[in-house]
Amino acid sequence: MRHLPFCHLSSLLFTSLHSQMEDSSWKIYSHVHHSPIPSPSSLFLSLESSYSSFRMDLNRLPDELIQEIDSFLPFEDSFNLQSAYPRCPSVLSFYDSIQVCDDPNECFIIDSKGRKERRSFTESNFSLVARSLINLKEVTLMVKEANPYAIPSTSLNSSIPFREMSVYSPGGFVSRLVSQLGDSLSRLSSITIHIDVSYETIKNQILCCPQEDLFYALRSFTLSNCKVLIQISFGAMEYTDFDYVARHSLMTGMKETIKIIETTDPRAEVEFVIDPAQGYTDMTIELPNIEYSFSFFYYNPSICDAVESKDDKMESEDEECENIQMTYPLHSFAPPIQS
Repeated sequence: MRHLPFCHLSSLLFTSLHSQMEDSSWKIYSHVHHSPIPSPSSLFLSLESSYSSFRMDLNRLPDELIQEIDSFLPFEDSFNLQSAYPRCPSVLSFYDSIQVCDDPNECFIIDSKGRKERRSFTESNFSLVARSLINLKEVTLMVKEANPYAIPSTSLNSSIPFREMSVYSPGGFVSRLVSQLGDSLSRLSSITIHIDVSYETIKNQILCCPQEDLFYALRSFTLSNCKVLIQISFGAMEYTDFDYVARHSLMTGMKETIKIIETTDPRAEVEFVIDPAQGYTDMTIELPNIEYSFSFFYYNPSICDAVESKDDKMESEDEECENIQMTYPLHSFAPPIQS
């Protein structure tokens, strides 16, 4: 007897089951439209009978084919299939890496050894997925469009999307991940966090250097075997002559952060880069198992020429700002100044 490849069998199976369901639906439709209106209980029994037949057909399938079907399903459907059909063995033990993102197309689990195809999931199920992976080793969080005006107090609600969290929330994104990972945390070898915050303009704003993720990681992972990488960036879409206030407040906060780290941990390696011609500022702090970086830049490529022409002006403005006092603590949320 000639055996069809699993992909062909799966295709035939879905076609057959789909036809059966359509046929059952047509019978119910015909019954409803060509006969006296049935009672709700009899209609329910008809539906139950049709789908019981569908379930029995699935139960007759060989285990290999059920597993093949399962391999094409996203996490949520696979989880439900395994709950409904114990014969379908869980393959989640193969997955050791998870990525959660504010882009729905970039939430997935991965088998780093390539034995299984990656599976997608929805961001709201992140905690369930992470706790279901008994061999989880790597966690990656990517937020491409974080809300720049999110309120830190509301960010403590674990049900809100990651993009609605504030970079000034107590404990930061690291704390949020720790609370959702549960027992999986003890098995992790790495946590990677990338947060991008976009501003249309930073005109007339006082921006603070985000420190919460860094200090929470220092408190929680300094003695851990888990490597923590945190990258946070602020980007502005346009340059204005009033940006120097925000730039200066950021640079002041970055310098203060470096001073605190150098004082508390002599092992720290720090780097602070300022490029006035490009309107770019970057800070990197490295410890044995923690790396934190924060940067500010302008998105618009054409801004480079404009910024270069204002190079001397920007430097003089930054010097004038040296006497400006920070009106907000470095670790607090700095709302925009109302005009």
